[in-house]
Amino acid sequence: MLPSGRSLAIAFAILCAGIGAYLLARQSSLFAINTIEVRGAPPGTAARVRRALEPFVGKSLVSLDGSAVVRDAEALPVVVSATYDRDFPHTLRVFVTPEEPTLVARSGGQSWLVSASGRVMLQVTRRAFPHLARLWVPRGSGLKPGAFLEGPPASAMKAILPISHTPFAHQIATVRPLPGDLTIVLRSNLKLRLGPAVDLPVKLAVARALFAKLGRVAGYADLSVPERPVVSLKSQPGG
Repeated sequence: MLPSGRSLAIAFAILCAGIGAYLLARQSSLFAINTIEVRGAPPGTAARVRRALEPFVGKSLVSLDGSAVVRDAEALPVVVSATYDRDFPHTLRVFVTPEEPTLVARSGGQSWLVSASGRVMLQVTRRAFPHLARLWVPRGSGLKPGAFLEGPPASAMKAILPISHTPFAHQIATVRPLPGDLTIVLRSNLKLRLGPAVDLPVKLAVARALFAKLGRVAGYADLSVPERPVVSLKSQPGG
């Protein structure tokens, strides 16, 4: 049985009405964005994401370019990844995975917050994030938000990353990366020379065991040969 002419006319009218409603929603302020809600990020990062996405305020949720939302959010050096959701009628909801602050890179008189991926997040004051280790970077390294550590600083970053969530990491004051010679200075002023960037997990395990045994004491320990550590409870001259 074939549909009647009246049924076809009604179906066509419904289709036209639906298309018209969709086009109206795309062009009108009926579903215009007036709120950008950011979830999954600390307040500072959430505020930066909202500022980056301000150009989307006033645009329709129906015709929203979602790939552009994700691109603009992930372009921020404090964001690892982002997704979004439309909450009709007027809210754009953005879910963010933020970069994790891991250390502070020092270069001359400037300080930069660096994430676990080695990405420079933002410039900070010298005394900001006092619980994080300081990584000394040569002058002229070109640090800026969004850049990644390179060379010996990057190797040093990778070296301490496995212990970044351990209690021992909170004892690290500074990390001094030199070609072929990595030195960690604890907050007690115990200097741990790890030497070349080989067998670092073993050397760090020895360093943690040494700290657990000695406690918060000043001195010097050469762990470049982890099977034969050399320990002195007095800092070496000039060290």
